[in-house]
Amino acid sequence: MRTFKLDDNFDRVIENNDFVVIDGIDALIQRLRVTLTTFLGECFMDKTVGIPFFQEVFQKGVSVERIAAVFKTPIIQTDGVSELLDFNLKIDKIKRSLSGDFSIRADNGEIGVVTL
Repeated sequence: MRTFKLDDNFDRVIENNDFVVIDGIDALIQRLRVTLTTFLGECFMDKTVGIPFFQEVFQKGVSVERIAAVFKTPIIQTDGVSELLDFNLKIDKIKRSLSGDFSIRADNGEIGVVTL
């Protein structure tokens, strides 16, 4: 699947006065990044799309396992992902931050790494 390349601010990338187009594993990784940074209810066209940050992730007392499941489920369900190979989640309660990375195998066999 071909799509427009997005920069770190999720703006379309333009080079030589034209939009940059990506496909393959790069497009899949970008789709995962967009999926995992979209808040549940943020998309006005479909309020069921997104990660339940306010409903679950940001709540007090939620287990690390539950938060990991909130992220793993949409990764596994993304078209083009055949397998979740590795998943690392780091939660810093003092700084109130969440980071991590994961690697996936695409349907075509390519392996990609995504940083949260």
